[in-house]
Amino acid sequence: MKELELIKSYGATNIEGYCLVNNYGYTFDLDGGHYDARYWANCYGCALDEWQIHGRGNRTEKIIELEKALNAL
Repeated sequence: MKELELIKSYGATNIEGYCLVNNYGYTFDLDGGHYDARYWANCYGCALDEWQIHGRGNRTEKIIELEKALNAL
């Protein structure tokens, strides 16, 4: 799992993976915030094929960089 290793490389802790019907992702803690990095393969029948990070924490430059890095894999 390249994604898991990438998330770890940014210093994330408390990482847990999950799988939904059409999407999957990881929840994690980073720099005092709790985040959800989700790969959106499909949303209501529309292909998205992208990673998005949301959470209870600031959308810092580090989170933006991690999201871009996940999408570059």
